[in-house]
Amino acid sequence: MTTLHPAPLAPLDQPPLERLIGAAPGKVLERLPRMGRVMVIAKTGGATHERIGVVEAVTPEAGRLRLSGACHAASIDPAPVAQILIDRRSVMQGKSYPRLTFLDSSGAVIAAVVSMDGGEAMEAALTGFARHAVAPEPSEPPTSAPENLSEEDAGFVLLSALAETAVPVTISVEQPGFTQGWQGRIETVRPAMGFINVMTPDFHLHLKTGAVTSWQIVEGRHIALNALGQPTGLILAPEADA
Repeated sequence: MTTLHPAPLAPLDQPPLERLIGAAPGKVLERLPRMGRVMVIAKTGGATHERIGVVEAVTPEAGRLRLSGACHAASIDPAPVAQILIDRRSVMQGKSYPRLTFLDSSGAVIAAVVSMDGGEAMEAALTGFARHAVAPEPSEPPTSAPENLSEEDAGFVLLSALAETAVPVTISVEQPGFTQGWQGRIETVRPAMGFINVMTPDFHLHLKTGAVTSWQIVEGRHIALNALGQPTGLILAPEADA
C-alpha cells in the first residue's frame, strides 16, 4: 500500500492543513488537469482504489463531473461536497505529497487527490482560491492488528482466479458521490500487512483481509458483500467473451 508519512512542517512554511473558502467544488475539480501526475483515491468497505497519472479532462456529464485520461476513469457528484481540505503533512523520502480531500457535510471523505510530482503543481493550480488554516485532528492509532489472510478469503480467491486465467477485468468502486474504475489484466495478487494487493503502474487496489465474505453475481458483475451481506461498493466485472 502506498504509505505517506507525516512531516513535522509543511513545505514552504505553509500551514500544514487548510480549508478552501467559498470554492465551488466543480471549479476546484476543473483545475485537476493542471496538477500533473496525481493519485485519485476512493475508499469503501475495506477497499482502497487508486488511479495514478495525469487527469487529462474534467467534463460535465448528467450532473456529475467525469475525470478522464489514459490513467483515469472516474465520476464525482459535486453536490454532496461540503468542504475541501489541502493537507501538506505527508512526505516520503524528502518529497512532499500534498493531498486535496473532498468531504461531505458529515465529514466523511468522498474522494481524495494526491500530487505525485511534489507540491508545486498543485499549489499553482489552486492559486486564487481563498483558504484558511485549520487545526489537524489527532491521528487515531490502529484499532487492531492486521487480520491474517485465510486461503478461503473471498476477495483473495476471486482476485487470484482472475490473475490465473488472465481474463480482462474491470475493477471499480461505486459510491453515491463517487465512482472510479480500472480495466486490464491482473498480473499478480500480493497479500501484505493485512491487505490483498493488486498493483500496476497506473492502478493500485488494496483490499483489507476479511472485508469481502461473499460475492453476489448480477449480469456478470461480482458485487462484493461484507459479513452482514451488504454491498461494500467494490465490483469486479470479468469480460465474458475473453
